[in-house]
Amino acid sequence: MDPVLKEFDRVRKRKRNATKSASEVIDSMLKTLSKCRTETEAMQTDNTESVGERFKFLKKELEEGTTKLKQSNKELSSSLSKYGKSIDKIFETNLTKISQNTVFQDKQEYLNRSIVEHFLREGRWTLGEGLMNGTGIEVDNNRMAQFKQTRLILEALRLRDLTPALKWTEEHRTGLVAQRSRLEFLLHRLAFISLLLRGERVEAIAYSQQHFQRFAGQELREIKRLMGSIVYIKRLEQSKYTSFKDESNWAEVSQLCARECARQMGLSKDSPLGVCINAGCKATPKLLKIATKLAIYSNKDDLLGASKELPVEINLGTEQLYHSVFTCPVSRETACANNLPMRLLCGHVLCQDSIRKIAKGTSRRFKCTYCPQEQTYNEAIKLRF
Repeated sequence: MDPVLKEFDRVRKRKRNATKSASEVIDSMLKTLSKCRTETEAMQTDNTESVGERFKFLKKELEEGTTKLKQSNKELSSSLSKYGKSIDKIFETNLTKISQNTVFQDKQEYLNRSIVEHFLREGRWTLGEGLMNGTGIEVDNNRMAQFKQTRLILEALRLRDLTPALKWTEEHRTGLVAQRSRLEFLLHRLAFISLLLRGERVEAIAYSQQHFQRFAGQELREIKRLMGSIVYIKRLEQSKYTSFKDESNWAEVSQLCARECARQMGLSKDSPLGVCINAGCKATPKLLKIATKLAIYSNKDDLLGASKELPVEINLGTEQLYHSVFTCPVSRETACANNLPMRLLCGHVLCQDSIRKIAKGTSRRFKCTYCPQEQTYNEAIKLRF
């Protein structure tokens, strides 16, 4: 993925530069046209030579501007082309060797319901209702009312209206505080920044005094940063607070709001469908390599085999660790109440049964399987997640 991300960053930078350059060139061309028009109107009508010279100069200026625009677009097109090629190089389009068409054969209703709930919780009402009508999936009336409330909140946020979201956070403050959610503070932060961007210094200070005090315990550092930005209210773009103008601030809050609404409804904070797709995208490149090697060296087409487990472990990142489990690196067994993980003096962790087998007694000294550190069984510490 690294080559793709690098190309993406290059495209994003080129697009930003191309947009800035195009804006500057077009503004310059408009000024040149306006100046030429003013000067031409001031000239005497019988002075055709001067008028002709003026138009030659105008033609030259416009041609230079057009050349700059073409060059900027050419560089952007080249970056886009390289980006597309890097995607094609990494992502294989034929996924038949790692897919199983029979997985959802008897579970189509569960799949459809997952897709419907994904669209509804994301505020994509038209898609959700369309799929409900097409598949016959029914959603509880109470749940539908909650989804509609989420939809109204997200639509209001898209229109830069914070009122419905703030009202919802006040109604669910107890649950949000219990989950240590930052949503309410981030909404008030956006309201403060909106006042700041409109140049309403007095109103921004009054708003902060009214709403920020109860967040001081957890958000003091960010509150200090917000208050410091008031000094630069007329020149935010030239200050270190220029990120306040980023549209990504609204997008992040909208995503967090959708997640918190779902969590207060008793749903998982992340969409199950989204989790599966994200995990699949991360695992697909490695699975393709494994499938290719299995086909070459063992003539096997079934990636899972009889055990229905992947032959290797695939790291999906810490954000997709949902259970506090420990697998012993020696025995490959999952820790449980009868086989707890134990921390050695060196810091390495093994399961209790593995340490017993290695130590061959409670007082005999043994070496860690991963380093030269020696210790006894009794010196190991039991861990509980």
